[in-house]
Amino acid sequence: MRLPLIPPNELSPEQKDLYDSMRKGIASNFNAFKVERDDGALMGPWNPWLHEPGIGKAIWDLTLAMTANAVLPDNVRQIAILVVGARYNAAYELYAHVAVAEKAGMSAERLAALVVT
Repeated sequence: MRLPLIPPNELSPEQKDLYDSMRKGIASNFNAFKVERDDGALMGPWNPWLHEPGIGKAIWDLTLAMTANAVLPDNVRQIAILVVGARYNAAYELYAHVAVAEKAGMSAERLAALVVT
């Protein structure tokens, strides 16, 4: 089931606080791929988090902590994410992290090998 995207002008105050925090973090950490629709509605994993902002904030805080405290080198993290994304046919995850890996210089040949299901 896909949840409808929520335009910013339809967000509750709690959703708007989370939205603002996510947009700020996305701009600095997750900017290699398209994350919002033309009207500002967030796509990908961020949209469901907005539907349940209490849970979404906890997940967002965890995402920020994992990003800030990553132990593995980024290229190794991208490989792990892509392999798991391919295994579970996670289309947006593959789209987003292929873009991140390309931006970091990973070759098309390596990416193709990683995302084969």
